[in-house]
Amino acid sequence: MEFKVLGPLDVVSGGRSLPLGGVKQRAVLGLLLLHANEVVATSQLLEALWPEDARPVTARKMVQNAVWGLRALLESGGGAGHEPPRLLTRAPGYVLRVGPEQLDATRFERAVAAGRASLDAGEAAEAAELLGEALAEWRGSAHDHPARYRRRHLRPLLCR
Repeated sequence: MEFKVLGPLDVVSGGRSLPLGGVKQRAVLGLLLLHANEVVATSQLLEALWPEDARPVTARKMVQNAVWGLRALLESGGGAGHEPPRLLTRAPGYVLRVGPEQLDATRFERAVAAGRASLDAGEAAEAAELLGEALAEWRGSAHDHPARYRRRHLRPLLCR
């Protein structure tokens, strides 16, 4: 199973995109993937999904339902060659366990770091190849991606 966040959110298994649920489920998945292998507090999910003054009384239950749907999606995806991703309940929220090669953002960050190291070592051709691999992880325009991710995660990588 592969997760793509560098462009439109997508989950691919066996060469096909899996059907993602509604807006809230997609938003929960996106936030969990931006913090892959880290606990994301339920309060953080609630803040990301609704302004505090407009949060429905059932908001916590809606997050739980989104997680339930994501667990079903992950179980249905199967996939060979990788440990299947696991969406676990961990105080004070949830953690999505994914392997480093399953997430395009992680592959991007690794390729950028390796490209920079090659450039620092004077290996311009190797650096160009690695940085080209990093750029190939992007699908569509960088402007299709949430501005917060670009500012928070990509700018520090690219503007050193």
